[in-house]
Amino acid sequence: MRSISFFLLLIGATASAQNWALLNPAYKYNFSNDGSDTISNQIIVTDIDTLGVDSFRYELNKVGVWTASSSTGQGGGWLVNQPQFMGLRATVTSTSWVLEWSNAEVTIRPHLGMGGTWLYDLDQNITATVTNISEEQVYGVLDSVKVISLSDGGMIRIAKEHGLLEMPGPDDSPFLAIGIQEPGLGSVIPAADEYFALMPGDVVQYQKYDYTRTNVSYTISTFDIKYTITDRSVTDDTLVLGYSAIRAGQTASAPNGQGPQYTYVNDQFPGEWRVPSADHGPLGLISSYPGEVIYFEPQFSVSGYPDTLFCVAEHGIDADGRYVVRAKKGNNYVVFGWPDNGSGDGPYGGTPFTFWDMQAAEYRSGPGLQKLRYGQSSSGSEFTRRSYLELTGSVIGGDTIGVIYYDMLLGVGSNVPGSVFRLGPQPSNDRLVLFMDAGSSGGFSILDLEGRLIRTGRLAGTTRQEIDVATLSEGMYVLVVTGDTMQMAQRFIIAR
Repeated sequence: MRSISFFLLLIGATASAQNWALLNPAYKYNFSNDGSDTISNQIIVTDIDTLGVDSFRYELNKVGVWTASSSTGQGGGWLVNQPQFMGLRATVTSTSWVLEWSNAEVTIRPHLGMGGTWLYDLDQNITATVTNISEEQVYGVLDSVKVISLSDGGMIRIAKEHGLLEMPGPDDSPFLAIGIQEPGLGSVIPAADEYFALMPGDVVQYQKYDYTRTNVSYTISTFDIKYTITDRSVTDDTLVLGYSAIRAGQTASAPNGQGPQYTYVNDQFPGEWRVPSADHGPLGLISSYPGEVIYFEPQFSVSGYPDTLFCVAEHGIDADGRYVVRAKKGNNYVVFGWPDNGSGDGPYGGTPFTFWDMQAAEYRSGPGLQKLRYGQSSSGSEFTRRSYLELTGSVIGGDTIGVIYYDMLLGVGSNVPGSVFRLGPQPSNDRLVLFMDAGSSGGFSILDLEGRLIRTGRLAGTTRQEIDVATLSEGMYVLVVTGDTMQMAQRFIIAR
C-alpha cells in the first residue's frame, strides 16, 4: 500500500490538470446536496493502492450515519465507516472509474467523446451516454464540461480541469460541486484560526452552568465569564490566545432535601486558550469534514463509563453568514455516543448519554466556541454531572453580537477579603442588608443585568444599612455603591 505523498510525487505536474479525471487525489472536493452554498459532503482520497502501471485503487473517506429504530422511529444508533455518494473506493484506469459500495458499483468513462455509450450500472441495467461537451465557467475559470446522461433520467457532469461537478443522489437531489479545498476555489471549510478569529481587544462572554448530584448531596454553579483577548500568537502549529477574564456568579451546595448554602465569586484572572486543546471540548470538529466521526475524551469521568466518546460533524452557515460546525443530532436523540467493542462498523446504539438535546458542541467562525453542553449519569442515578457553556455576547473587530455586560455589572473587586462592603442575606426576599466600613458615605444604585437603572438612594454612613427590595421581581440584580474615592458593585438575588 503506497502512501499518498509518494504517489503525488509520481503524478508531479499532472496535479494541476485533471484530464477528465473525476477527482485529483491531492485535493479535497466539497459538494452540496440542497442547491445551497452549505457543504454537505467532502470527498477525500485517504489511501492509494497501486494495481498496475496506470491502475490505482483510491480509498475514499467515510462518514457516520444515524439509523433510527424501525419500530418506533426514535432511538437507534450511529453507523460509522459508511460510504458517501461516491462510494467506499474507486478503481481508476486510463479509461474508466469504477465506484464501489459494499453491495453495488457503477462505471464512469470520463474520457469518451460525444455519443460514447457504456453500461453504467450492471445490476440496475442503466446505460450512460455522453450527450454534450461545451465550454463553461467553473469557479471563475473557463473549462471544458462534459455531460453524461443516464438511461434512468440521471445526469453526471465532469469538468476537464476541475473534476466531478454533478452526480445523482439517492432521492433525486443531485450532489453539486461547490468548492475545492486546497486551491481555495468556491465554498471551502474555514481553517482553525478562522474559527477563532479573535484579536487583541476583542471580547467573548459566556454563561457557565455546572450541576453535580450524588446520592447524598448536590452542587449548582452559575457564572458569567467575560474574556478580553490580550495576545494572539502561533507556537508549534498551535494558536495561543491570551486573555484577561472577569468572572461573577454563585455556587449553591446542600445535602439532598435541605436548603442550599451560597458562595459568591467576583474575580479577575489571566489565562490562555490553546487551539487545538481540550479546553474547548471536541476541537476535532473544527478541522472535520461533514459527517466525520470525531473521537475525544470526556470532560469528566464516571465509574463504568468509557474513556473515549465520539460525535459526528455537521456543517452549515448561519443567518449572519458565519460558518458553523457542530456535533450532529441523531434524530433529536443524542449527540455524543459511546464506541462499542465490536468492529467499529456500528451500530453504536445503546449509548447511556440520554439527556436528549442537552448534549451539544458547536463552533462558529469568529468567536470560535459557541456552545458546549455535556452530561453523564451513572447506573441507578447515584451520580449525575451536567455542564453547560454558551456564548452570550461578543465584540469582534468592533461588531457587537448579543449583550456584553459592563465590568461594573459583573461585580469586579467586591465580595473579596478587604472589601469595603458586603451584602446579605443571599438570596434576599424583601430587604437587603448592606454592611459598610464605618463612616462610608455616598449613594447606591440598583440595576438589572442589562444595565437599566431600577432605584437609587443615599448611604447613611453607618456600618449597617437596610434597603427595601420588596417591590423587586424575582431575579438577579446589581447593587452599585459609589463613595468619595471608590465605586464597587455586587450582584444579589431576589427569591421568594
